[in-house]
Amino acid sequence: MIVFGHLNSGAANDLEQATSIARRMVREWGMSDAVGPMAWSSQQQVFLGEDLMTNGREYSDETARMIDSEIGSILREQEARAKVLLEKNRAGLDLVAQSLLEQETIDGATVARLVQEGLGRPQIVEPSPGTTKKASESSEG
Repeated sequence: MIVFGHLNSGAANDLEQATSIARRMVREWGMSDAVGPMAWSSQQQVFLGEDLMTNGREYSDETARMIDSEIGSILREQEARAKVLLEKNRAGLDLVAQSLLEQETIDGATVARLVQEGLGRPQIVEPSPGTTKKASESSEG
């Protein structure tokens, strides 16, 4: 959305994963002020004689609506947070994208350096142990 100005299907798996995590936060881990410290398992077991067509839910329709609302709130809040961070770091992200086009893979340190460069703050990279030259060696070459 930020780069192309429209949604596409590229984030489908990310959305599925985010929704799954938000659902677990609310239903299983009690991480919702509105729902409270209650946990409803996402695993529904079918017992002998139980009607397979019933939903087997342990809570009311009202609670289901509240859970759905909380899941949606978490997702919208985190989407807004991600948008702010991506827009703030857009120049660095463009540098990362360009680097990936050129090299296919880059490591985490390179990503961090490029994002910092995009912010106008070049990251000072400490040399690895054993790669440091003495001042006298570096002036001789």
